[in-house]
Amino acid sequence: MKYHFFKASFFMYLFFFFYNSFCQDSFTTGTVTIVVSGAAINSGTYQISRNMRVLDAIKAANNNIIPNLSVINCRAITISTPDTTQIIDLLNFLNTGNLMHNPFLSDGMHIHLTYAVQWINISGELDGVLVGKVPFVKGETFGKFLSLYTFRESADTNHIFIQRIGYKAVKYSFSQLKNTPIKNHDNLTVFTKSDQLIVRFVQLSGEVLHPGRYTIIPQKTLALSVIQLGGITPFG
Repeated sequence: MKYHFFKASFFMYLFFFFYNSFCQDSFTTGTVTIVVSGAAINSGTYQISRNMRVLDAIKAANNNIIPNLSVINCRAITISTPDTTQIIDLLNFLNTGNLMHNPFLSDGMHIHLTYAVQWINISGELDGVLVGKVPFVKGETFGKFLSLYTFRESADTNHIFIQRIGYKAVKYSFSQLKNTPIKNHDNLTVFTKSDQLIVRFVQLSGEVLHPGRYTIIPQKTLALSVIQLGGITPFG
């Protein structure tokens, strides 16, 4: 009796072992059918490995490169499945590594991109994948926005300049600024601890990726400012 019980248990163990292995292999080696649509990409239906993530699908729909993050609304990408719909913040993932904003693909998923319609211009002592013209979320505060970036060691967080259209630049500390909502076309510059606080502005136009009016940091050349704000277009 014990022998038969042991034999049955052994074969049951083998069954579940191979079943679990099959499920894991199916997850990692199969493909899914997804739809990518909307702004600045090649809309269509794609067959992609199921161990890829949303960003991989977006790149596949754009000749395997990330679309211009200032053109698309990278802060609000709609992800729909047969059961759920969610909004992800691609800039959050790219700057912080938060995988909640770059989930795995699933069969039947629809990824939809829209064009950005509101931006903040940022420059100075901040590190992140996107500087210059950056989309923001309606109602977003400076504190929440800056939490996606890293202040460099040289940054003086007591000397952050904000300029709004029609107003002179105003100096803030981060603590003063963090609960203030962003407005469209705000300019934010973080100065270094050694900078003289002389605010200068430059108007960039023509064949540059991010035209507009920017605050520039003393002792930095115009050419360096253009590079930090995204550089020139292929026709420049």
